Amino acid sequence: MSPKELLLFSIFFLLLLFLNIFIVKYSGSTAKRWITSGLIIMLLGSFLVFFIGGILSGIYLGDGFAGGMAGVTFGIATFINGSILLIKGILKKRKKDQSVH
Repeated sequence: MSPKELLLFSIFFLLLLFLNIFIVKYSGSTAKRWITSGLIIMLLGSFLVFFIGGILSGIYLGDGFAGGMAGVTFGIATFINGSILLIKGILKKRKKDQSVH
């Protein structure tokens, strides 16, 4: 892995880490906010990361195929992250509903 690729992946990893920290602080214990955050990241964030990551990495690395693969990888990772947040919100809502009965 070249230094440029390592820098690109570390920037994406830090961006994803800070996004998760922000969501945890924003959502707190509210299931509705977890579900909303997961859906926004899955449906909006993953496509933005896919296109922007692919274009920027293609320009930065100088190879269109590498940029496309980086965009796909970043987009899938962001989609999985949003899916995990969505599932966490759904399970949190079910736990709350089950404890009432």
